[in-house]
Amino acid sequence: MFMLIILLAIIFGLLMFLFDALILQIVVKKLKVAELTYKKALIISIIFKVISSIFAVIIGAIFTSLIPNFLIYVLTAVASYFVFHKVFYKYFKTSLKASLKTYIVYQVISIILISAVSLAVIVSVRAFIFQPYYITGSAMSPTLNNHDYTFFKEFDKNYQRGDIIIHRDTKGGANVLVKRIIGLPGEKMQIKDGKVYIYNVSTPNGEALVEPYLVSNINTVAVDEGIITLGENQYYVLGDNRTASLDSRIYGPINKSLIIGKYWLTGIKN
Repeated sequence: MFMLIILLAIIFGLLMFLFDALILQIVVKKLKVAELTYKKALIISIIFKVISSIFAVIIGAIFTSLIPNFLIYVLTAVASYFVFHKVFYKYFKTSLKASLKTYIVYQVISIILISAVSLAVIVSVRAFIFQPYYITGSAMSPTLNNHDYTFFKEFDKNYQRGDIIIHRDTKGGANVLVKRIIGLPGEKMQIKDGKVYIYNVSTPNGEALVEPYLVSNINTVAVDEGIITLGENQYYVLGDNRTASLDSRIYGPINKSLIIGKYWLTGIKN
């Protein structure tokens, strides 16, 4: 899954190069600086971006501790312009003034449009594909630990027992919580003697749930409860570290509508 994210990032980067070249071609045509084909615009854009990025890294490495940040930005912008002029001059013998006008318009439009497209993609991805989440606290230890950076799938609505999910606050607050699904809709369950018992068609008399992901197999810390019947769209959720988890033992079962997504992967592990 992590490789898939990298692949998508590479594809997105290539598309941005193609889009950037189109912007350059349109700007040059509108300013009547030269007759620029899309192929040449793409070549100029790629060479310019790559060399400019290298210069930016070098300038940052040399001057970060020597001059204020705004001067570093100025130096980077000046270097970027001269790179653009040199690359552009190779194909079209333009003056510094013509290159500067083209560079300014091209950069401003490119930054605005690419930022808008990037924002639209990020918002769409976060709304419909996956949700990044930074784990705070030890409620899901040892599976997910404090400061782990994780991703949750929003497109997979098939929730099963054992799935780790992220859900909204049952009281309507802004907080979200990461828990593990223990009880499924329509089931009966009970916490007794430090264990979870599930009552369903296959286990009408109740069967203790085997939970190898726990800190220990008997740390479902809670006073013995009566049998709980879950509604049609209700899930009973618990944290893996039950001595430190605020979960359905406190706020009761959660409705499916509160679930944001299902655990996908950990990007950065603490």
